[in-house]
Amino acid sequence: MEDTLKYLEYVQEEVDIFDISCGLNGSIRYQIDANHMQDRWRSYMPRAVKERFGKPYISLGNIRKFHPNLIVHATGSAPLLSPINSLMDNIDKEGGNVYSILGMIHHINDFPQDLEDKKVAVIGGGAVGLDVVEFFAARKADISIVKMMDQIGRDLDLVTKNDMKCQMQAHGVHQLTKTSLLEVKADAFLVKGSEGAYELSFSYGFVCLGMRAKGQLYPQLLDAFADDDVEIINIGDSQRARRIIDGTMEGRNILYHLTQRGYLD
Repeated sequence: MEDTLKYLEYVQEEVDIFDISCGLNGSIRYQIDANHMQDRWRSYMPRAVKERFGKPYISLGNIRKFHPNLIVHATGSAPLLSPINSLMDNIDKEGGNVYSILGMIHHINDFPQDLEDKKVAVIGGGAVGLDVVEFFAARKADISIVKMMDQIGRDLDLVTKNDMKCQMQAHGVHQLTKTSLLEVKADAFLVKGSEGAYELSFSYGFVCLGMRAKGQLYPQLLDAFADDDVEIINIGDSQRARRIIDGTMEGRNILYHLTQRGYLD
């Protein structure tokens, strides 16, 4: 244990989430414990890592030990990050000013209430980017939103689209459509519009190019339980990244599903 923690000290500054396997194979098919081991025997190592470094962790467990009749796969989504020059060098770095939507959420309490003299630049004019705009507009920031297409909020429902249009007009948000991101710098985005390339400086920059499904575990579950009488359902953004109302509806439907099968009274 102490040797492992010592090794982790050398890399922990570059780590966002620790994946702690405790020697367990990453494939569900091979997650078989000796029958004399108590449940959750591996928890001592994830607990020690969390206490030492104070960072999130994931730890594999043996799903089979629960003898499930139904498995709901709801692993959500992750930010979509395109191969843009210097993006990965700058985004979500400790002490940096470039954030993904998850990075923003992680630091949500660190942003000042009054940003009247600060510039905020948002790359992406979909629902995620507009959430960021709404958050900082209330704090009086000077906001620019960049969209490659010719319309911001194109896929939003009519009511939300009109509401965001009014908010952006009221707060003087600079709407830069038909503009693409070329490079990410520590305090500026290099973008290209109809008049050529230029730098868009910021105090806080956000790259909100959408979300992608985190569904890697689902086919493993199907394979691992192919010979068992186990129903496996994939819901929410792990199926396909969508609006929150879709995930909420599917979550509600799962409760109905469980009730119909007698799992909930």
